[in-house]
Amino acid sequence: METREYAWTRGNVFALVALCSAQVLDAVDTTVVNVALPAIEDELGFAAADLSWVVNAYMVPFGGFLLLGGRLGDLFGHRRILMGGVALFTGASLVAGLAQNAGVLIGARAAQGLAAALVAPMTPALIALIFPEGRARSRAFAVWATATAVSSTLGLVVSRLGRRGQQCQEGVGHDAWRQALVGCQAAGADDIPPVRLPPPLSFAALRSQRTAADGDAVW
Repeated sequence: METREYAWTRGNVFALVALCSAQVLDAVDTTVVNVALPAIEDELGFAAADLSWVVNAYMVPFGGFLLLGGRLGDLFGHRRILMGGVALFTGASLVAGLAQNAGVLIGARAAQGLAAALVAPMTPALIALIFPEGRARSRAFAVWATATAVSSTLGLVVSRLGRRGQQCQEGVGHDAWRQALVGCQAAGADDIPPVRLPPPLSFAALRSQRTAADGDAVW
């Protein structure tokens, strides 16, 4: 339990914003293509039976590799795995946004799902390490949970707006799904902090470092 009021630092606020942003990217990309599936089918020539793989190619590796992602964070350092996952997600989003055929899009979506499986377990783990037990950690998790919940709906809203633009005027919004995916690439690039990577740290080492720094960001 906290024995005194926790002093929020600029570094910890920045860390929380970056972690929430990474979680938002994962949640948005789960739903951002749902409403745009008819446009994707027309543009890339998907067979009706294969169209569901635009969504499933993301969800299958995301669900299948979550436990592995968490374990890799324990072994090689949560921050390192987080940044690697965001970098992979950024590259895969760019490929998906520029895809010219169904195979490339499905492959890129699978890579996005794998990257999301690396990122998703790291965000709550790092919040638990950065913020001491008590009110500060509860507030940080409340912000993180709110961002996750809102972003799940945000993906549908973005996808729907692009689809509506396509229906209102020919040519407008035709590439809305591409713009949404490339937007994820740009957001992912912004989410990578421009700082030098530390050597791999175990969960115990990160917790020890947090305690020594009296709550300063160590992610």
